[in-house]
Amino acid sequence: MALDTEYQQVLTQEEILWFQKARLDWILKGERNTNFFHLTTMLSTDYDRFMPRLNEDEKTELSNHATMEEVREALFSMKGLKASGPNGIQPIFYKQNWDTVKNTIRDFVNTTMDLGRMYTKILKTFLVLIPKNAAANNITQFRPISLLITSYKIFSNIIVHRLRPLLQRLIDPYQNIFLKGRSIADNILIVQEAVQSMMNLKGRNGAVIAKIDLQKAYDNVRWEFLKKTLQDFNFPEKLIKIIMFCIMSSIIELLWNGEIIESLNPKQGLRQGDSLSLYQFILFMEKLSHMILEKEERAL
Repeated sequence: MALDTEYQQVLTQEEILWFQKARLDWILKGERNTNFFHLTTMLSTDYDRFMPRLNEDEKTELSNHATMEEVREALFSMKGLKASGPNGIQPIFYKQNWDTVKNTIRDFVNTTMDLGRMYTKILKTFLVLIPKNAAANNITQFRPISLLITSYKIFSNIIVHRLRPLLQRLIDPYQNIFLKGRSIADNILIVQEAVQSMMNLKGRNGAVIAKIDLQKAYDNVRWEFLKKTLQDFNFPEKLIKIIMFCIMSSIIELLWNGEIIESLNPKQGLRQGDSLSLYQFILFMEKLSHMILEKEERAL
């Protein structure tokens, strides 16, 4: 059984790799007066219209009440001595007192699901700046890390565990990072093959590769666009309400040398250190990718 599962994973990875290699045809031939170009024009699609969406069963699964097993898995998947948020309670406390606190935690998660919000005190976050190098003297040389309250992280992990298997269908093969069974190394191979093919081009027509870097990507996510992204993927409205409430109601306290020096009320961006932020960003980038492909298809 294990061998069969591994074989199926290899087949899936091979399929993704060849899907990506197919993009080389467009890089090398897409804008030339060839049969390939005219065929592609005839098969032009509206990328937004054909974007994958959650079906009704998946929506129900995402918004169902949490079971005790889900709560336990979300808690025990965290490191016990992980840095604590503003209330100072680390995951190890909940683990060692599981039998005492398990019903309270489950009720908190399910009440949040029902109401679409939680106490704003639970959303209070410490922001710690970690230097990227020993000589850091500029704000760009620090990496912001959010220290969240453990009870919120339990709720967040439950949503993440439910969402993780759905992303394989929702996210196109162009994204190869942070998803199980995919590797960023695949993109490196594609670029190498594209460059090699471009170097062998003949004639006067050339080709261009553009490398785009997203600076401070997490910090620049617009909340309105994130909400629209979740709606376009057909997320349940109840879950969208919870996610947006948690993002928009958070209070960030800047921690420097162990002391709070300032409180911030963010107007955009995602919190580094929140496991759910990673998947929100993947979906955000998927929506952006569809918009870029649509513009490319229409030659805008």
